[in-house]
Amino acid sequence: MGCAIATAANGEEDGYWDWRCIVQNGVHKADYFVILVTLLGQCYSHPESKNVRQSTVKIAIR
Repeated sequence: MGCAIATAANGEEDGYWDWRCIVQNGVHKADYFVILVTLLGQCYSHPESKNVRQSTVKIAIR
């Protein structure tokens, strides 16, 4: 099934992708779509959220 979204694992309110899991297991083609939709959904549902910015930074760094 690919990598699940981890929720509140280290105190963050919203779901975020476990990038270590993706790095270890690779990303299935279907997961790219789910990741994109998840990120877009986070941006649209809380544009002012710090979490969205942090998630974007994590993605840019890795």
